[in-house]
Amino acid sequence: MDSTATFSSAWVDAKFRHANDLLRSIDVQVKEFNDRQLVLAKPHQVDEFTYEFRLSIGGQPPIEEWSLILGDALHNLRSALDTLAWELANLERAPKHPTKIYYPLATDEDDWSARWAPVLESVPDVYLERMKNTQSFSGGTAKQALRDLHQLDIADKHMGLLRAEASIEEFPYELDLQVGDGITPVDGTLTPLTLPNASDFVEGNAMFGHRADVALQVRGPQSINVPVIPALYLDGSKYRALQFASQLSVLVALTIDRVCLGEDEAINRAINAGVLEVLGEQPVEGE
Repeated sequence: MDSTATFSSAWVDAKFRHANDLLRSIDVQVKEFNDRQLVLAKPHQVDEFTYEFRLSIGGQPPIEEWSLILGDALHNLRSALDTLAWELANLERAPKHPTKIYYPLATDEDDWSARWAPVLESVPDVYLERMKNTQSFSGGTAKQALRDLHQLDIADKHMGLLRAEASIEEFPYELDLQVGDGITPVDGTLTPLTLPNASDFVEGNAMFGHRADVALQVRGPQSINVPVIPALYLDGSKYRALQFASQLSVLVALTIDRVCLGEDEAINRAINAGVLEVLGEQPVEGE
């Protein structure tokens, strides 16, 4: 089999498509929840010098349901890679170690030679070399991202992956300050603030506050919609879940193409799809 050999699999493609269908369904559900404006921040006068914008909860986000869908999506992304390894291992002959066939995630050259190459010995050489080139120690597209995918796929078996955040990009305010016998209007915006987990979705919790040295009164806004954003935690860092999962999906697609089509064709497809810039991005970390 020469170096230009190509491979395609309907089942690998089906797994990948299903993962992305699930990710799109979460995105739609989050948007629909936020469009209902069930989570608001409303002004509350604490005393004549202080006001706060406090959460008004009209409904809890279905974070457990979203976690289930995300877990299924990540499992299908990981499964697409494992299916690819299985089909290539059985392409020309049966593997000697069929129960150990997974898509490799080698830590270094020694790990590849000692652990993965013997297990994947039935994979045709051209595809085995391409798999090796996707490994992080080879500078491949797998990098840390595929290890993150593997870790999240395992974690989903034991717990829900998502937590809910209330987050806003911009928070405008309008105040009247009582200065002597006159009133001075003040307008501005406050910087974003996030609530770290679902337990913070409590009626009356303060998101923002303002204290002045003179008496003040809130003119507006009377309330502001507070979007809910699913977040996940990995190795102590917090990420916006849907952006993070989308980046994983792009990297899985490129990894599959690199193995099935070869480096040049895979990069060309990524350029044509307009997703090559994702390779240089860091995962979207929460505020």
